[in-house]
Amino acid sequence: MKKTIFLAVLLMSFTAAAPLFADDNEKGQPGHVAPQKEQEEPFAVYKFPAAAIEKVTVSAAGGSIRLSGDAGDEAVVEVRIRPSSGRKKMPKEDIQKILDENYTLEVKVERGELRVKAERKSGAKGLFKTGLGISFHLRVLQKAASRLSTSGGSIRIQHLAGEEILTTSGGSLHVDDVSGTVTGSTSGGSIHLSESKGEIKLTTSGGSIHAGHSEGNIFLATSGGSIRLNGLGGNIYAATSGGSIRLADIFGTVKASTSGGSFHADKVSGTFTAGTSGGSMHLTDISGNLYATTSGGSMNVRMTLVGDSVRLFNSGSISLTVPGGKGYNLQIQGSKIETGAVKNFQGVFESNRINGTLNGGGAEIYVKSSQRVRLRMEE
Repeated sequence: MKKTIFLAVLLMSFTAAAPLFADDNEKGQPGHVAPQKEQEEPFAVYKFPAAAIEKVTVSAAGGSIRLSGDAGDEAVVEVRIRPSSGRKKMPKEDIQKILDENYTLEVKVERGELRVKAERKSGAKGLFKTGLGISFHLRVLQKAASRLSTSGGSIRIQHLAGEEILTTSGGSLHVDDVSGTVTGSTSGGSIHLSESKGEIKLTTSGGSIHAGHSEGNIFLATSGGSIRLNGLGGNIYAATSGGSIRLADIFGTVKASTSGGSFHADKVSGTFTAGTSGGSMHLTDISGNLYATTSGGSMNVRMTLVGDSVRLFNSGSISLTVPGGKGYNLQIQGSKIETGAVKNFQGVFESNRINGTLNGGGAEIYVKSSQRVRLRMEE
């Protein structure tokens, strides 16, 4: 039976690199994948001159993909295979037979591109008996760009600085220590971002998002999961259609919104836009400009430093604390307004409306609610 695993390498003046593991009975067939003694070990390992690889393209048949930019002189591709029928162990010879009959596996380098692919052949036998989870672990140089896709597994990238494109139909996305441009999407898995910078856009149709200690132009969106951000800086956009949002130690231009969950933020500085359509909002230690809105819960805001303006909107109650002894232009509306003692104010001061200047005027403070409003000046 002819082997279907193909290895072809074109590296200008470089010679082709064969798998580390080869069948002694078929030494004349480069690219043959030989079974390993232990299933935990890679099914096959391929090595290539790392300097010759500028781009990595990987397509996995239901398995995971891991790509790291920490290669030395040699780029490495590990092929890992497990039966997807629920059997924990299967003899290597049986896996090899299923692979040969039902899959096409390709590992090759052409014109600076490392191409790795595993796919089922058309007309392959029943999936329950012949299904394999084929995963790839790769190490290349940090500069390499990539395009990675899998029909169901997770994707993890780290230590890279090129243009990285990630797509999975159901697995999670993990991005760690990556700079440059990253675009990733998953149809249902979670997203994890850490220690990265640059142009980053990650989306999921239903999973949660956790991001920390990263900076740049960062776009994060989920259709239903929660969002947790910590230690981010730059232009930050985060949105969820149904989960809660928690932010901490964020600086820059920040826009975050949820259509149905609660909203918590602590230590956010810069220009901050926050919104929820159905949950309560608690914002503390906020510095700079703030625009916040909610229509379903209470709103509690504590400003450490007011920039040019603070604008708050809610159908429920609003509590706002700002530094005392400063000049403000106040426009406040509510069913009842509580302020305590106010000095050096000029303008209209009524139980449900305040419009005027405090301490000669300054930053704009606009608050509108159909219920009670509390305004506190804190020294």
